[in-house]
Amino acid sequence: LNLWIHLFILFIKEMSLVHLIFGIVPAILLKVNSEAFISETNITVSEEIRSQPCVKGETIAFYEKGFLGGVHIVRHDVDSTADSPLEVKGIAYGSPCINVIGGKEYVAFVTQAGELTVWDKDNNIAQYFPSQLNGIFYLNVIAADEFFFALSSDGRIFRIDKNNNKLIISIPYLKAKSGFLKAFDYNNDGKEEIFICGEGNSIYGFDTSLQMLEGFPVAGYGEPVFVDVNGDRKNDCLVLSLDDTLKAIKVR
Repeated sequence: LNLWIHLFILFIKEMSLVHLIFGIVPAILLKVNSEAFISETNITVSEEIRSQPCVKGETIAFYEKGFLGGVHIVRHDVDSTADSPLEVKGIAYGSPCINVIGGKEYVAFVTQAGELTVWDKDNNIAQYFPSQLNGIFYLNVIAADEFFFALSSDGRIFRIDKNNNKLIISIPYLKAKSGFLKAFDYNNDGKEEIFICGEGNSIYGFDTSLQMLEGFPVAGYGEPVFVDVNGDRKNDCLVLSLDDTLKAIKVR
């Protein structure tokens, strides 16, 4: 019997959550907190789970990859999509993202072909969606502030709000068939910034208005980590260089 076991360690506020997704029917979602308390949720799947789930508060969303799959949403340890996963037209990569906008929860997901769907807290498709984004997408959407962000394989960044208003910019020469799209409040101002790495040796930083952050781009690849390494109470940017050297860069 083949089992696909995905171990995901996520740190949510002060609680450490460990999620085990088993690629069998039914799947089992285990949550283990820092006090070793285990909760279990049964989830029916027929395809593989290949990406780490998105977690926000008590909501977990993940993608069951395949033509028979779809998006699952677990709220308060109950699979709200137990009868049927939310339909996704075509193949996609990664996991959905969760955002709370105006006190209301939304889950967003984009397919490889660029169809962006947003669901509300009742798992209904939100008004103005689905929406077509021009491009091919190997990375899924992320949430920051009151927006969703997507990165196409040809280097276009899309900012989409809950009314499907779009702001689009292009990064010259950026290719993103692989890479990272990350939201993080690196300067502790209460607002998240967007960080992007494609297939080259540059990491870009933007605010949610898609204005380039001071000090970016920086040389490096992969997912950046932000931490104060010199004790000045300002986060530095830790990146890998192409020769696999770890660098700490002061970006502000």
